[in-house]
This record gives sequence, structure tokens and C-alpha cells, in this order.
Amino acid sequence: MVLTDEQVAAFDRDGFLFPIDIHEQTEADRVRKQWDELEAAEGLAGSRRELLYNRHLDQEFLWDIASSPTIVDALEPLLGPDILLFGTRVICKWPGDESQVAWHQDLSARNQLSPPMQITGWYAIDDADEENGCVLCVPGSHAEGMLAREPAAVAGNLLRFNEQSRVRAEVMEKAEPIRLRAGQLSLHAGFTLHSSLSNHSRRRRCGLVLRYVPAHVRQGKGVEVNQRETAIVLRGSDSLLGTDAASERDRMRASFR
Repeated sequence: MVLTDEQVAAFDRDGFLFPIDIHEQTEADRVRKQWDELEAAEGLAGSRRELLYNRHLDQEFLWDIASSPTIVDALEPLLGPDILLFGTRVICKWPGDESQVAWHQDLSARNQLSPPMQITGWYAIDDADEENGCVLCVPGSHAEGMLAREPAAVAGNLLRFNEQSRVRAEVMEKAEPIRLRAGQLSLHAGFTLHSSLSNHSRRRRCGLVLRYVPAHVRQGKGVEVNQRETAIVLRGSDSLLGTDAASERDRMRASFR
């Protein structure tokens, strides 16, 4: 999906864009069924959240979403012609799950990205709304740049590090719910403030979080996990890794055989 000039302007203004249709109902149902089977086989429901990182490397159906030409087409006017997949994570909130995601920006000093450029995609495996804990984004908050972080005061924070961005109450009140049906995608900028609340429904809420950066981004040497060195080229080429999108797609296809 190639974004229109109006959609690009909306992303630049608000720091997020939704909904973007990736899959029709039949294909969305197939993705959900595959996740259901993986969740049951590995006993993921309600626990073992550490197993939900970078499953695109061993689950072809998640790789197919992360590398979808429809998504990459939408990213190109925002990131440029050379696009890398930085990493993925599935975030699930099961029925009655009290877990939350504290207010934060995806880019922080911890990432050590130079320049600090990243776009996050959120693909809905399940329908997501306020009742089951959809993402909330603050329009225009990306214009504030990188905000300081502090220890999170949120119980059950699903962030990898128990932190939160410092956010004033009047800013949080401006948040917009990112309602998605299964098979749809949202995009938000690396500095966009966002969070999500607990799942008070009887429905699961699972989403595939997708991190994308332009190929000219570099990462500091002192970072805990250097994702730049393991990034996958999805479009164009990457001089740092000395590879291109066609070679990377061939390599990934071969890994699933």
C-alpha cells in the first residue's frame, strides 16, 4: 500500500497513522489460527513472555507479515528507499490480564540510534479496542523529541525495562485509542508517546510489534543488544551489512525449508 500525500502529512503531523489494511478477513483468520496453535504448543498464554521476541526468525507466518510488501510500501515515503527490519515482538494480553504498557517512546537513550529514526508497526492478530487494552497514542507528541525516563509506577508493566517516560497528566488526556480489526496495522514514530491499559474483556488481545529503521541508521557500541548488526534488509540495500533485500529474502526463505 503506497501512502497518499494526505496520509504522509497526517503521519508527520500526528506521529501515527491507522488503520492500514494488510490482510482481508480470510487471511487474518489464518494468521490468528497459526498464532493460536503456536501459543497452545508452547504454553505461552499468560506466561513465558520472553519467548515472544523475534519469532519472525523461526515462524514463517510472522516473517511473512514483518516483510510484507504492503507494509514496506507504506514505510518507503516515511523512511526512504533502504529499509531494515530491526526486530519484532508479540505482545499479548489474555482475558482479564492486568498487565499494562506504561507511557513511553520506543526511542530512548538506551537504543543509541544515530540518527534517532525508527517507525513501529503494530499488526493486529486479534481485534483491538479500549475494552481489551488497545494502544493509546498522543497526537503530536513526537515533536517533543526524546523525553527523560524514570522507574515505572505501573503494576505489570510489559516494557522490557520497567521504565516510563515522564508525561504530564494533561498530555495523557489527549491520547487517542488505536482501534484495529485483526489484519490491520498502525504505524507510529519512534518519539510518539504511547501506552496501553489492562484487558478487562473476555477476549484476547495479541499484536505483532514490528521495528523498522532506514539503512543509514547506526547504533552505539555500548548498547546491550546491537540490533543493527542483525537487522534484515527488506528494501534496497545496506552498505554496513553488505547485503540487499533480494539476498536477504532468499536467505530467510531458505531458513524455513
